[in-house]
Amino acid sequence: MSGSLYDNAFRWAMGHGLILSGLRLSDTADAGRGLVAMRDINAGELLLSIPHTLLIQGSQSVADLGGTNAL
Repeated sequence: MSGSLYDNAFRWAMGHGLILSGLRLSDTADAGRGLVAMRDINAGELLLSIPHTLLIQGSQSVADLGGTNAL
C-alpha cells in the first residue's frame, strides 16, 4: 500500500470510529509501520478501540468489500 493510500485508509477508519489513545502511527525505515506509545501507559488502560463495523471477517468475500482483487 502506498503511503498516501495507507494514510487515507487510516483517516477514513478514524472518521468511522477507530480510537487510539496514547498511541500514534509510526513509519520508520528500520522498524517499518506500526503504533508507538506517546506517553507512559497504565496497566488496564484502553489504547485501541475498533468498532465492529470496521472489522473484516474471514467469511466476507472480496466482492462484499467492494473490490475485485485478493486482499
